[in-house]
Amino acid sequence: MKRVYASLLAVTLLALIFFTASGERLYRLGKPIVAVGRYGSLITTGEVVVPIDMVHEEDGRFYIYELSSERGYSFVIYTVKRVEIEIDRYDDEQRRVYLKTDAKPTAGTALAAAAKGKLADGMRVVLQR
Repeated sequence: MKRVYASLLAVTLLALIFFTASGERLYRLGKPIVAVGRYGSLITTGEVVVPIDMVHEEDGRFYIYELSSERGYSFVIYTVKRVEIEIDRYDDEQRRVYLKTDAKPTAGTALAAAAKGKLADGMRVVLQR
């Protein structure tokens, strides 16, 4: 009977060590990988601009995904929030989009562009390295 308990204890300790050592890698499996961009604000005109790669189109509507972060146990957890936007005009030369918006977003807010996987509102994501 002692051998059974010792074996169970050993297996439990090995599992604990495995999940502790590889927890972040296991968390990252299956999560969309995103590149990060930021809102910009043109100082001269006050217009809000977004990198063109950060704009997502679904069913004829345009969206951006804002990134928020919170501290997890051993690493930072990132979540996306889908925000509908109206596009005023495109600047293909500088690869950016001018937004038509009443509520001006804060310049510097982090945005997500899906590098791998499809994004959805409230989804947890992994930043591209």
